[in-house]
Amino acid sequence: MVDALSKIVLYQYKKLIVPSDIKGALNLSKFMTFVLRDMGGFQTIRGNRVDEVEEITVRDRNYMRDYIENFNSSDKTGRGYDLLKKELEKIGSQLKEIKPYVNEYDTLMTWIHETKGYVSKASTYSMREWEKAYDAYIQASKNIVEMHDMIRIVQEKNKLQALMR
Repeated sequence: MVDALSKIVLYQYKKLIVPSDIKGALNLSKFMTFVLRDMGGFQTIRGNRVDEVEEITVRDRNYMRDYIENFNSSDKTGRGYDLLKKELEKIGSQLKEIKPYVNEYDTLMTWIHETKGYVSKASTYSMREWEKAYDAYIQASKNIVEMHDMIRIVQEKNKLQALMR
């Protein structure tokens, strides 16, 4: 994925940018900026803010066992299954927002569809199946973290190439 994104970005900068290419270059730039600025900063099922959601822990399982046992649909705790649903909606909305910018880039569209697939899969599970939903959420968050990393690598690569010119 890094090479594919790098080729897309470098291709935009290696050739002469004519008016018809400006839209593509701007859209790619918007995509990269949006992903770095607006996507990421996840929350665990217990409400902790993290850069990357890791695997389910014993504490997560204990928390969710108590959460399910004491669940009251009128209580909005901002944690547990309520938080998971909110996080999934946020990611889904963000993916929908950036999709128009990368329609012409197959690799980036594949990334959006894959990440959206994890979000959709997670959304199909009930509260009692929270572990399956959370596993899919973890996969979606890992995709986003990987894209963050790739964009940063591409940006560094472009900086180095600009210095070498």
